[in-house]
Amino acid sequence: MASLSLRPHNRLFVALDLPGEIRRELAERGRALATALGGRPVAEGSMHVTLGFLGRVAAERGNALGDALEGAFPGPAPRLELGELVAFPRRSRATVVAVELRDPEGALAALHARVTAAVGRVLEAPGEDRPLRPHVTLVRFRRPARVGRLEPMDEERVFDCSRCALYDSHQTPGSPPRYEALVMASLGTPASAREPSPPAAPQDSNL
Repeated sequence: MASLSLRPHNRLFVALDLPGEIRRELAERGRALATALGGRPVAEGSMHVTLGFLGRVAAERGNALGDALEGAFPGPAPRLELGELVAFPRRSRATVVAVELRDPEGALAALHARVTAAVGRVLEAPGEDRPLRPHVTLVRFRRPARVGRLEPMDEERVFDCSRCALYDSHQTPGSPPRYEALVMASLGTPASAREPSPPAAPQDSNL
C-alpha cells in the first residue's frame, strides 16, 4: 500500500461502518434517549462498530500497520441485527447507553479475530482475550448516571456492513471528536446480495 503517515499524537481505532439508514435511525433514537436521560447524544456521523482500540501508535509502525490491516480486512460483509438497549458499565453508574448487535453468521467475530491478530503482530502485543461484544453507542454521560429500565427497540432490523476502516480520532476540547479514515476496505458481497442456492433437481418418483 502507499505510505501511511501517522501524526505524532494519533489516537487510532479500527471500526466497521454502518449503513446510512441505520445511522440515521439510531441517531434519532439517541437524541430521544439523551433528552429523557440527560446525556449527550452521539452524532450520526460518529456512529460505528469498534473492532479494536489501538491508542497512540509510533509513526514508524504506520506502513506495517497499514499493510497488516489491508491483509486482515478482506472477507464477507457481516450481516448484523439490532439487539437490546444496554447501559455500560452498569445501569447504576452508566457512562454510555448503547444498542447491542447480534452477529448470527459469525462474520463480524471472524473479522474481529483477523484484525486483532494483525494488530498484535505489528504492535508486538497480545490480542485481547475478551470476546467481542458488538454495540453502537447512542448516548454519553459527562458523569456516571443511574439509568432505569430501557425500552426495547421498536422493531427488529437486519442490515449488512460493507466497509471497515482504520481511523484516527482528532480530539478538540468542547467539541465531538473528528474521525479521519487512514485505511479503508470494502468487504465482500453483502448477504442480502448473494445469489440464492439453486433449487434442488426434482426427484424421479419412479426411482
